[in-house]
Amino acid sequence: MAAELDAGYLDPERASIITMNELRRDQITPAELEVIDPRKVISAAELRNSVKLLSATYEAFGLNDSDFATMAAVVTSLSRRCQDDYVIAIGKDRLRALLTSQGGIGPDEFERLLVNRSASDYAPNTNAFEPFIDVGNAVVSNVNLLSRFLYAFKNIHLGSRRRFQIHAGFIFEDMVKRDVERLGFTVTEIKRINRKEFDVVATRHDVIYNLQCKNNWIDLGKVESDRALYVRYNRKLTSYYIRALAKEERREQLLKDRLGLDRIEHRVISRFPVITTDGRIVNYNRISDLAAPLAALSAGEAREDAGRPMEPTSSGDRFRARRLAGRVVAALIGQALGRAGRSPVDREVFLVALMQRS
Repeated sequence: MAAELDAGYLDPERASIITMNELRRDQITPAELEVIDPRKVISAAELRNSVKLLSATYEAFGLNDSDFATMAAVVTSLSRRCQDDYVIAIGKDRLRALLTSQGGIGPDEFERLLVNRSASDYAPNTNAFEPFIDVGNAVVSNVNLLSRFLYAFKNIHLGSRRRFQIHAGFIFEDMVKRDVERLGFTVTEIKRINRKEFDVVATRHDVIYNLQCKNNWIDLGKVESDRALYVRYNRKLTSYYIRALAKEERREQLLKDRLGLDRIEHRVISRFPVITTDGRIVNYNRISDLAAPLAALSAGEAREDAGRPMEPTSSGDRFRARRLAGRVVAALIGQALGRAGRSPVDREVFLVALMQRS
Protein backbone atom coordinates (compact mmCIF):
# COMPACT_ATOMS: atom_id res chain seq x y z
CA MET A 1 0.00 0.00 0.00
CA ALA A 2 2.81 2.43 0.80
CA ALA A 3 4.21 1.93 -2.69
CA GLU A 4 0.84 2.86 -4.17
CA LEU A 5 0.76 6.05 -2.11
CA ASP A 6 4.27 7.06 -3.15
CA ALA A 7 3.34 6.52 -6.79
CA GLY A 8 1.03 9.52 -6.52
CA TYR A 9 -1.83 8.29 -8.70
CA LEU A 10 -4.39 7.49 -5.99
CA ASP A 11 -7.41 9.60 -5.26
CA PRO A 12 -7.17 11.46 -1.91
CA GLU A 13 -9.77 9.28 -0.17
CA ARG A 14 -8.05 5.98 -0.97
CA ALA A 15 -4.72 7.60 -0.09
CA SER A 16 -6.13 8.53 3.34
CA ILE A 17 -7.12 4.91 3.99
CA ILE A 18 -3.67 3.69 2.98
CA THR A 19 -2.10 6.28 5.29
CA MET A 20 -4.33 5.18 8.18
CA ASN A 21 -3.33 1.54 7.62
CA GLU A 22 0.33 2.51 7.36
CA LEU A 23 0.48 4.70 10.48
CA ARG A 24 -2.07 2.86 12.66
CA ARG A 25 -1.55 -0.73 11.53
CA ASP A 26 -1.61 -2.06 15.09
CA GLN A 27 -5.07 -0.55 15.70
CA ILE A 28 -6.80 -1.91 12.59
CA THR A 29 -7.99 -5.44 11.93
CA PRO A 30 -6.99 -6.28 8.32
CA ALA A 31 -9.87 -6.86 5.91
CA GLU A 32 -10.01 -9.98 3.75
CA LEU A 33 -9.99 -8.54 0.25
CA GLU A 34 -11.02 -10.06 -3.06
CA VAL A 35 -8.47 -10.70 -5.78
CA ILE A 36 -8.38 -7.81 -8.28
CA ASP A 37 -7.95 -8.32 -12.02
CA PRO A 38 -4.76 -6.31 -12.76
CA ARG A 39 -5.93 -5.68 -16.33
CA LYS A 40 -8.84 -3.52 -15.14
CA VAL A 41 -8.53 0.06 -13.95
CA ILE A 42 -11.50 -0.40 -11.63
CA SER A 43 -13.99 -3.22 -11.13
CA ALA A 44 -16.88 -4.38 -8.99
CA ALA A 45 -14.46 -6.42 -6.88
CA GLU A 46 -12.43 -3.27 -6.15
CA LEU A 47 -15.62 -1.47 -5.12
CA ARG A 48 -16.42 -4.27 -2.67
CA ASN A 49 -12.85 -4.12 -1.36
CA SER A 50 -13.31 -0.37 -0.77
CA VAL A 51 -16.38 -1.16 1.35
CA LYS A 52 -14.36 -3.63 3.42
CA LEU A 53 -11.40 -1.27 3.80
CA LEU A 54 -13.61 1.59 4.97
CA SER A 55 -15.42 -0.60 7.48
CA ALA A 56 -12.17 -2.02 8.91
CA THR A 57 -10.20 1.24 8.94
CA TYR A 58 -12.81 3.36 10.71
CA GLU A 59 -14.48 0.70 12.87
CA ALA A 60 -12.83 2.12 16.00
CA PHE A 61 -14.75 5.36 15.47
CA GLY A 62 -18.15 3.69 15.32
CA LEU A 63 -18.59 3.94 11.55
CA ASN A 64 -20.23 0.51 11.36
CA ASP A 65 -22.70 1.37 14.12
CA SER A 66 -24.30 4.08 11.99
CA ASP A 67 -26.31 4.19 8.79
CA PHE A 68 -23.02 3.58 6.97
CA ALA A 69 -23.32 -0.17 7.61
CA THR A 70 -26.72 -0.19 5.91
CA MET A 71 -25.48 1.86 2.98
CA ALA A 72 -22.39 -0.36 2.65
CA ALA A 73 -24.65 -3.42 2.38
CA VAL A 74 -26.68 -1.70 -0.36
CA VAL A 75 -23.56 -0.76 -2.34
CA THR A 76 -22.18 -4.30 -2.01
CA SER A 77 -25.48 -5.75 -3.27
CA LEU A 78 -25.57 -3.32 -6.19
CA SER A 79 -21.97 -4.16 -7.11
CA ARG A 80 -23.08 -7.73 -7.90
CA ARG A 81 -25.42 -6.44 -10.62
CA CYS A 82 -22.64 -4.98 -12.79
CA GLN A 83 -22.61 -5.23 -16.56
CA ASP A 84 -19.09 -5.69 -17.94
CA ASP A 85 -17.85 -5.37 -14.34
CA TYR A 86 -18.50 -1.62 -14.43
CA VAL A 87 -21.99 -0.32 -15.35
CA ILE A 88 -24.92 -0.84 -12.98
CA ALA A 89 -28.46 -0.47 -14.36
CA ILE A 90 -31.52 -1.40 -12.32
CA GLY A 91 -35.23 -0.81 -12.67
CA LYS A 92 -36.78 1.64 -10.22
CA ASP A 93 -39.16 -0.99 -8.83
CA ARG A 94 -36.32 -3.45 -8.21
CA LEU A 95 -34.18 -0.70 -6.66
CA ARG A 96 -36.97 0.31 -4.30
CA ALA A 97 -37.54 -3.33 -3.32
CA LEU A 98 -33.83 -3.69 -2.57
CA LEU A 99 -33.79 -0.51 -0.47
CA THR A 100 -36.93 -1.52 1.44
CA SER A 101 -35.43 -4.90 2.32
CA GLN A 102 -32.40 -3.31 3.99
CA GLY A 103 -34.20 -1.50 6.81
CA GLY A 104 -32.53 1.20 8.91
CA ILE A 105 -32.92 3.97 6.33
CA GLY A 106 -36.34 4.51 4.78
CA PRO A 107 -36.65 3.88 1.02
CA ASP A 108 -37.56 7.52 0.31
CA GLU A 109 -34.44 8.72 2.11
CA PHE A 110 -32.39 6.06 0.32
CA GLU A 111 -33.58 7.32 -3.06
CA ARG A 112 -32.85 10.93 -2.11
CA LEU A 113 -29.28 9.96 -1.27
CA LEU A 114 -28.71 7.68 -4.26
CA VAL A 115 -30.56 9.18 -7.24
CA ASN A 116 -29.39 12.49 -8.68
CA ARG A 117 -31.91 15.28 -9.18
CA SER A 118 -30.57 17.62 -11.82
CA ALA A 119 -30.13 21.23 -10.78
CA SER A 120 -30.30 24.24 -13.05
CA ASP A 121 -26.78 25.43 -12.23
CA TYR A 122 -23.51 23.95 -13.42
CA ALA A 123 -21.66 23.93 -10.07
CA PRO A 124 -24.28 21.95 -8.05
CA ASN A 125 -24.46 19.35 -10.82
CA THR A 126 -20.71 18.82 -11.06
CA ASN A 127 -20.24 18.70 -7.28
CA ALA A 128 -23.12 16.31 -6.52
CA PHE A 129 -22.33 12.88 -5.03
CA GLU A 130 -25.53 10.96 -5.84
CA PRO A 131 -24.32 7.98 -7.89
CA PHE A 132 -27.43 7.11 -9.93
CA ILE A 133 -28.89 8.94 -12.95
CA ASP A 134 -32.62 8.72 -13.64
CA VAL A 135 -33.24 7.39 -17.18
CA GLY A 136 -37.00 6.83 -17.07
CA ASN A 137 -38.04 3.43 -15.75
CA ALA A 138 -34.54 2.67 -14.50
CA VAL A 139 -31.49 4.28 -12.90
CA VAL A 140 -27.90 3.89 -14.09
CA SER A 141 -24.56 4.21 -12.30
CA ASN A 142 -21.10 2.66 -12.33
CA VAL A 143 -18.61 1.33 -9.79
CA ASN A 144 -16.57 4.54 -9.85
CA LEU A 145 -19.56 6.73 -8.96
CA LEU A 146 -20.67 4.34 -6.22
CA SER A 147 -17.18 4.33 -4.71
CA ARG A 148 -17.07 8.13 -4.77
CA PHE A 149 -20.49 8.29 -3.11
CA LEU A 150 -19.53 5.85 -0.35
CA TYR A 151 -16.43 7.85 0.60
CA ALA A 152 -18.53 11.03 0.77
CA PHE A 153 -21.17 9.24 2.87
CA LYS A 154 -18.42 8.09 5.24
CA ASN A 155 -17.17 11.66 5.62
CA ILE A 156 -20.64 12.87 6.62
CA HIS A 157 -20.92 10.33 9.42
CA LEU A 158 -17.40 10.73 10.76
CA GLY A 159 -17.02 14.48 10.29
CA SER A 160 -19.13 15.44 13.30
CA ARG A 161 -17.54 12.95 15.70
CA ARG A 162 -15.17 14.68 18.08
CA ARG A 163 -13.08 11.56 18.70
CA PHE A 164 -12.48 11.09 14.99
CA GLN A 165 -11.59 14.78 14.53
CA ILE A 166 -8.97 14.57 17.27
CA HIS A 167 -7.57 11.31 15.92
CA ALA A 168 -7.45 12.70 12.39
CA GLY A 169 -5.34 15.59 13.72
CA PHE A 170 -2.85 13.16 15.28
CA ILE A 171 -2.73 11.17 12.04
CA PHE A 172 -1.93 14.36 10.12
CA GLU A 173 0.90 15.17 12.52
CA ASP A 174 2.34 11.69 11.90
CA MET A 175 2.07 12.25 8.16
CA VAL A 176 4.02 15.50 8.45
CA LYS A 177 6.69 13.83 10.62
CA ARG A 178 7.10 11.05 8.07
CA ASP A 179 7.37 13.47 5.17
CA VAL A 180 9.85 15.91 6.72
CA GLU A 181 12.07 12.99 7.77
CA ARG A 182 12.11 11.92 4.12
CA LEU A 183 13.15 15.48 3.26
CA GLY A 184 16.20 15.22 5.53
CA PHE A 185 14.93 16.84 8.74
CA THR A 186 15.49 15.29 12.16
CA VAL A 187 12.21 15.06 14.06
CA THR A 188 12.49 15.52 17.83
CA GLU A 189 10.32 13.91 20.50
CA ILE A 190 9.21 17.27 21.89
CA LYS A 191 5.45 17.46 22.41
CA ARG A 192 5.13 19.62 25.53
CA ILE A 193 7.29 22.12 27.44
CA ASN A 194 6.00 23.81 30.60
CA ARG A 195 2.46 22.72 29.68
CA LYS A 196 2.83 24.33 26.23
CA GLU A 197 2.05 21.87 23.44
CA PHE A 198 3.82 21.61 20.09
CA ASP A 199 2.83 19.60 17.01
CA VAL A 200 6.03 18.75 15.12
CA VAL A 201 9.47 20.06 16.09
CA ALA A 202 12.36 19.19 13.80
CA THR A 203 15.93 20.36 13.28
CA ARG A 204 18.20 20.76 10.31
CA HIS A 205 21.62 22.43 10.04
CA ASP A 206 21.37 23.71 13.63
CA VAL A 207 18.03 25.39 12.95
CA ILE A 208 14.78 24.55 14.76
CA TYR A 209 11.69 24.11 12.61
CA ASN A 210 8.47 24.45 14.58
CA LEU A 211 5.67 23.06 12.40
CA GLN A 212 2.04 23.68 13.35
CA CYS A 213 -0.21 21.09 11.67
CA LYS A 214 -3.70 22.34 10.79
CA ASN A 215 -6.07 19.60 9.66
CA ASN A 216 -8.60 22.04 8.19
CA TRP A 217 -11.32 21.09 5.75
CA ILE A 218 -12.59 23.11 2.79
CA ASP A 219 -15.60 22.38 0.60
CA LEU A 220 -13.92 22.83 -2.76
CA GLY A 221 -17.33 23.05 -4.41
CA LYS A 222 -17.59 26.56 -2.98
CA VAL A 223 -14.89 27.70 -5.38
CA GLU A 224 -17.38 27.24 -8.20
CA SER A 225 -20.75 27.68 -6.50
CA ASP A 226 -20.06 30.69 -4.26
CA ARG A 227 -16.78 32.41 -4.94
CA ALA A 228 -17.46 35.31 -2.56
CA LEU A 229 -18.09 32.88 0.32
CA TYR A 230 -14.95 30.95 -0.54
CA VAL A 231 -12.87 34.14 -0.57
CA ARG A 232 -14.20 35.13 2.86
CA TYR A 233 -13.48 31.67 4.25
CA ASN A 234 -9.99 31.68 2.77
CA ARG A 235 -9.30 35.07 4.37
CA LYS A 236 -10.60 33.86 7.73
CA LEU A 237 -8.47 30.73 7.63
CA THR A 238 -5.37 32.65 6.59
CA SER A 239 -5.86 35.14 9.42
CA TYR A 240 -6.22 32.27 11.87
CA TYR A 241 -2.95 30.76 10.65
CA ILE A 242 -1.12 34.08 10.95
CA ARG A 243 -2.32 34.43 14.56
CA ALA A 244 -1.14 30.88 15.24
CA LEU A 245 2.32 31.78 13.91
CA ALA A 246 2.45 34.87 16.12
CA LYS A 247 1.63 32.69 19.12
CA GLU A 248 4.49 30.34 18.27
CA GLU A 249 6.91 33.25 17.95
CA ARG A 250 6.02 34.45 21.45
CA ARG A 251 6.97 31.11 22.98
CA GLU A 252 9.90 30.16 20.75
CA GLN A 253 12.41 30.64 23.60
CA LEU A 254 11.08 27.41 25.15
CA LEU A 255 12.30 25.45 22.14
CA LYS A 256 15.59 27.35 21.92
CA ASP A 257 16.38 26.59 25.57
CA ARG A 258 15.36 22.93 25.31
CA LEU A 259 17.37 22.23 22.13
CA GLY A 260 20.26 24.62 22.78
CA LEU A 261 19.91 26.28 19.36
CA ASP A 262 19.49 29.98 18.59
CA ARG A 263 17.77 29.94 15.20
CA ILE A 264 14.16 28.95 14.71
CA GLU A 265 11.67 28.91 11.85
CA HIS A 266 7.90 28.67 12.30
CA ARG A 267 5.59 27.21 9.68
CA VAL A 268 1.93 26.24 9.47
CA ILE A 269 1.27 23.07 7.42
CA SER A 270 -2.30 23.20 6.11
CA ARG A 271 -3.89 19.83 5.30
CA PHE A 272 -6.07 21.22 2.52
CA PRO A 273 -4.96 24.08 0.29
CA VAL A 274 -5.42 27.69 1.26
CA ILE A 275 -4.45 30.52 -1.04
CA THR A 276 -2.06 33.04 0.46
CA THR A 277 1.12 35.00 -0.29
CA ASP A 278 2.46 34.32 3.22
CA GLY A 279 5.42 32.01 2.70
CA ARG A 280 5.18 30.69 6.27
CA ILE A 281 1.89 28.95 5.42
CA VAL A 282 2.61 25.73 3.52
CA ASN A 283 -0.05 23.63 1.83
CA TYR A 284 0.49 19.96 2.59
CA ASN A 285 0.35 19.02 -1.09
CA ARG A 286 3.46 21.20 -1.51
CA ILE A 287 5.31 20.07 1.62
CA SER A 288 8.33 19.05 -0.45
CA ASP A 289 8.85 22.77 -1.14
CA LEU A 290 10.10 23.07 2.45
CA ALA A 291 13.39 21.43 1.63
CA ALA A 292 14.96 23.78 -0.92
CA PRO A 293 14.41 27.24 0.62
CA LEU A 294 14.97 26.05 4.20
CA ALA A 295 18.13 24.17 3.26
CA ALA A 296 19.47 27.27 1.53
CA LEU A 297 18.60 29.42 4.52
CA SER A 298 20.11 26.98 7.00
CA ALA A 299 23.34 26.65 5.04
CA GLY A 300 23.71 30.44 4.92
CA GLU A 301 23.78 30.58 1.14
CA ALA A 302 22.40 34.11 0.98
CA ARG A 303 25.36 36.31 0.15
CA GLU A 304 26.24 39.78 -1.07
CA ASP A 305 27.14 39.96 -4.75
CA ALA A 306 29.66 42.51 -5.93
CA GLY A 307 28.03 45.81 -6.84
CA ARG A 308 24.62 44.75 -5.46
CA PRO A 309 22.92 45.48 -2.12
CA MET A 310 23.05 42.69 0.42
CA GLU A 311 20.06 40.37 0.27
CA PRO A 312 18.02 39.83 3.46
CA THR A 313 19.64 37.14 5.58
CA SER A 314 17.11 36.48 8.34
CA SER A 315 13.91 34.57 7.73
CA GLY A 316 11.90 37.60 8.86
CA ASP A 317 13.68 39.88 6.38
CA ARG A 318 13.15 37.38 3.58
CA PHE A 319 9.48 36.98 4.42
CA ARG A 320 8.88 40.76 4.54
CA ALA A 321 10.69 41.23 1.23
CA ARG A 322 8.64 38.51 -0.47
CA ARG A 323 5.39 39.86 0.97
CA LEU A 324 6.18 43.42 -0.18
CA ALA A 325 7.04 42.20 -3.68
CA GLY A 326 3.84 40.15 -3.80
CA ARG A 327 1.74 43.13 -2.72
CA VAL A 328 3.29 45.36 -5.37
CA VAL A 329 2.62 42.83 -8.13
CA ALA A 330 -0.90 42.18 -6.83
CA ALA A 331 -1.65 45.91 -6.67
CA LEU A 332 -0.49 46.48 -10.25
CA ILE A 333 -2.49 43.52 -11.59
CA GLY A 334 -5.48 44.52 -9.48
CA GLN A 335 -5.44 48.03 -10.97
CA ALA A 336 -5.32 46.56 -14.47
CA LEU A 337 -8.23 44.24 -13.75
CA GLY A 338 -10.19 47.12 -12.21
CA ARG A 339 -9.76 49.14 -15.36
CA ALA A 340 -10.99 46.09 -17.30
CA GLY A 341 -14.26 46.15 -15.35
CA ARG A 342 -13.72 43.10 -13.14
CA SER A 343 -15.68 42.97 -9.87
CA PRO A 344 -13.74 42.99 -6.54
CA VAL A 345 -14.52 39.30 -5.95
CA ASP A 346 -13.44 38.33 -9.47
CA ARG A 347 -10.21 40.27 -8.99
CA GLU A 348 -9.43 38.53 -5.70
CA VAL A 349 -10.21 35.06 -7.05
CA PHE A 350 -7.93 35.73 -10.01
CA LEU A 351 -5.13 37.14 -7.83
CA VAL A 352 -5.11 34.39 -5.25
CA ALA A 353 -5.11 31.79 -8.01
CA LEU A 354 -2.17 33.59 -9.65
CA MET A 355 -0.24 33.68 -6.36
CA GLN A 356 -0.95 30.00 -5.78
CA ARG A 357 0.49 29.04 -9.15
CA SER A 358 3.57 31.21 -8.61
